[in-house]
Amino acid sequence: MVRSSIFIFILSIGWMSAGAQQNRHVVYFTDKDNTPFTTENPSEFLSARSLDRRTAQEIPVIERDLPVDPVYLEQVAAITGKVYYPSKWLNAVLVQCTNEELTAVQALAFVTSTEQVANGTRLPEGGRQAKKMESLRSVDALNDFQLELHGIPALHDAGYRGEGMMVAVMDGGFAGVDTIQALQHVFEDGRILISENIATQSPEHFNIQHGTNVFSIMAGLVPDQYTGIIPEATFLLFDTEDPFSEQRVEEYNWIVAAEKADSAGVDVINTSLGYSFYFDDAMWQYTYEDMDGNTAMITRGANWASSTGMLVVTSAGNEGGSAWTYVSAPADAAGVLAVGAINNMLERAVFSSIGPTFDGRTKPDVVSLGQGTVLIRSDNSIASSNGTSFSAPVICGFVTALWQKYPGMTASELRQYVLDIGNQSGSPDNELGFGIPSEPFVTATEDLFGEIVVFPNPIPRGEELILRHTEEIRSVRVLSLDGRLQDAVIRRQGNDLRIDFGALSGMFILQVETPSGRHSRKVISN
Repeated sequence: MVRSSIFIFILSIGWMSAGAQQNRHVVYFTDKDNTPFTTENPSEFLSARSLDRRTAQEIPVIERDLPVDPVYLEQVAAITGKVYYPSKWLNAVLVQCTNEELTAVQALAFVTSTEQVANGTRLPEGGRQAKKMESLRSVDALNDFQLELHGIPALHDAGYRGEGMMVAVMDGGFAGVDTIQALQHVFEDGRILISENIATQSPEHFNIQHGTNVFSIMAGLVPDQYTGIIPEATFLLFDTEDPFSEQRVEEYNWIVAAEKADSAGVDVINTSLGYSFYFDDAMWQYTYEDMDGNTAMITRGANWASSTGMLVVTSAGNEGGSAWTYVSAPADAAGVLAVGAINNMLERAVFSSIGPTFDGRTKPDVVSLGQGTVLIRSDNSIASSNGTSFSAPVICGFVTALWQKYPGMTASELRQYVLDIGNQSGSPDNELGFGIPSEPFVTATEDLFGEIVVFPNPIPRGEELILRHTEEIRSVRVLSLDGRLQDAVIRRQGNDLRIDFGALSGMFILQVETPSGRHSRKVISN
């Protein structure tokens, strides 16, 4: 009898605990009719830089940009105790509440619907784990490769290193970001505008290094060893991804971060994240049919971010070798640059997600080095790692430098320009998209080193490399990055030397001997 009483008591405690269980929900509102903000006075909720970006691109401030009605937030908070991260684009707010409180919220006249985006389930290790990294003994050549691939050294030489540009990084885990030497120049110069963990509403980032690795590709500097793409840019760092779970709330977090980025005046967003069917709960799983550019919450957010004049760069996904195969959200959004991964042979990395989107659009948009990408680890060492997470920031840095060079372009014009300078722009496909973009002053014009002109570089498949010279060429050798002689066919035609790389693809060193000395130049064969 006593045992039965104890059993009933335990059941009662369990029932009460279940009733008090709190889950996270997005609460959607009917309107913004009574908000104190107006589109006629946007400086009350958008920075001058944000408004300047819109003005330059002839983008008006619309009702979607207005903050959520504060009275609605107060009334919801009166029921749930607190509200988190109002979203003006969704006209919604995040709450954490019991089922009873949720029912009361749903009864409010100005609430249209609610959506559960997170529950109490947490995986012991994240659904998105950090890739295994390999320390590098020879850094220079590989770092040069990912820069040369897009003509970035020439951009750097011309002074385009990100100065005056603003980039937001949405990720999960920035361990060591404020302590490692390779990134100290950014902090010392005061070029971290926001550093925030939206997933936990905290200034402290998650203690994993995925975001740090991504950030380092753009901002890292190690003298004589490593150069990031845009080390002189200003950055905003957001933890939107919870590395220890995979729930729909992370998409909401991303939208909140994108709104903050918009308000601050960000030019380019980097998103090394993606969502498909990998969620803790089956109720959140997407299907391929949802990859239509309009369905996933984060995809809609990416579309809205693009509509404000920011350029959104996102990883295509690492599902190319899995049952899913296709790009994940938000890479399916029409206005973003979805970046796939290639290896140093310029072939698609087997894990890189492919297209098309469900509605038939070509994806990925472009590709960059994502297998063996060189980056900085949280212990300040230089390593390489794999994933479209790492090809995306290479392209993000590249387009940021291009926008610095061409400030008169709109975001949509810049996006189209990047597609047009891809080496597959004439025949895009669903593995490499428009191919490897490279700035034309490197690839389409004659490139002088010493007294010898070398073009085109990169070398399109099936074409020959041309050497045009004003002095005697005594010898020409094609070497691999580790110094091994390559079997390329060299012939003379008039005053030119022509090199047929045949089946060779990747980056090589062209070594030319003349009476004035030895000249070396890196060339890329597609």
